[in-house]
Amino acid sequence: MDISEYKKLLSEIIKLKSISTDSQYKDDVLKTAEWIKQTLVGYGFEAQTITEGKMNPYVVASYKVSDDAETVLIYGHYDVQPASKEDGWSSDPFELTERKGKLIARGAIDNKGQFMVHLYTIGKLIKQGKLKYNVKFLIEGNEETGNTEIGDFIAKNLDLLAADYVMVSDGETTADRPTIDVGFRGNVSLTVTYRTAKNNLHSGIYGGAAPSAPMELAKLITKIYNDKNQVSYQSFYNGVAEVTQEELENNKSIPFDMSSFTNQTGIRQLKTEEGIDFFTQTGLRPMITVSGIQSGYTGEGYSNIVPGTAFAKINIRLVANQDPEKVIQDFTKFVEDNTPEYVDWDIESESPCKAIKMDTSSAKFQEVKELAEKAYGDKVLFKYVGGSIPVINDFKEKMGQETISVSMAGEDCNMHGIDENFSIDLLEKGLKFSELFFSK
Repeated sequence: MDISEYKKLLSEIIKLKSISTDSQYKDDVLKTAEWIKQTLVGYGFEAQTITEGKMNPYVVASYKVSDDAETVLIYGHYDVQPASKEDGWSSDPFELTERKGKLIARGAIDNKGQFMVHLYTIGKLIKQGKLKYNVKFLIEGNEETGNTEIGDFIAKNLDLLAADYVMVSDGETTADRPTIDVGFRGNVSLTVTYRTAKNNLHSGIYGGAAPSAPMELAKLITKIYNDKNQVSYQSFYNGVAEVTQEELENNKSIPFDMSSFTNQTGIRQLKTEEGIDFFTQTGLRPMITVSGIQSGYTGEGYSNIVPGTAFAKINIRLVANQDPEKVIQDFTKFVEDNTPEYVDWDIESESPCKAIKMDTSSAKFQEVKELAEKAYGDKVLFKYVGGSIPVINDFKEKMGQETISVSMAGEDCNMHGIDENFSIDLLEKGLKFSELFFSK
């Protein structure tokens, strides 16, 4: 397959450093939105950039084949994570580099490389007069900052975005087989702060008598899980959907090799619940983890103090039927019950989102499955994803539309890491699937 034109386009958009987490790249963010708009206009789309609220511009575009054709809305995001050669990249992260069968660059798969598969394919089909669907694009620039306004944007623009189906490609395949994501865990982020004194105290004068904020916080953290790798307070599991036998069998059929997993991640032992495989644990069971702790002095040398303040960042992943607000309430009660009277504490939370499962029984879902198997030459894997794509909830709640989520990147793509990459073999299969799906 000749992918030279695709690589040329991808190289152009990669050069634009659309890092949404750093305001110094604002000009590149704006240039990226304009580049996408103009590229779509060049293919014959009606396209516009829309700026609402505090978010970077949304690119919204549409191409109409006929009144009788169904409409597919494609979602993607053009913003990327920060990257620099000094981080350990083997080449400039904003210059598309081909090496050992991979295209390497920041954004190569998250998400420029993946939404560009569909954009490029659809553009080619328009030129050939072979496009089957009316097509719309919604490409945003704040996914990496946890866009809190996109739900409102969708709700305000229902007519503009109206479609029969929504398609997203923003994840990883498993074992290089065609992979359709059929569920996503929800997410709650919390900050727990402990205060044991007005300020840090001299350890020579107060040490041994004054309570230490980080030590008290550590005691709380050790109580979150029991020795069965389950959250210790039972209310956490209230309403959690039972994993069905079909789901268990599906997940156990997904290839998983501990040796390869260890080589890839450095993890030597899994901490799953008893009898639960990796994919069921990460896709269909809820969890709590500490994603960061900060207290006292951590600079060069030593500061002989008893820290008076400590905080921990807590990440909770939810599954179907869990209410994020109830989960926050129950965790708050856990903290209250396990914090000594001499410790002042508070909890802050932000942007919770619910878990979601897709309806795999629809005719369109089965069509996508068959086309993916034809393109990849292998049986499709259904994957319950441990992470979250909150906008999928917005499409469901605001538009009433299920999302078809077809991942294209490889498991070793290093999403958010150094040498982020798109396997050329998987790219070619992704392009073939996209062409099969969108062509007459």
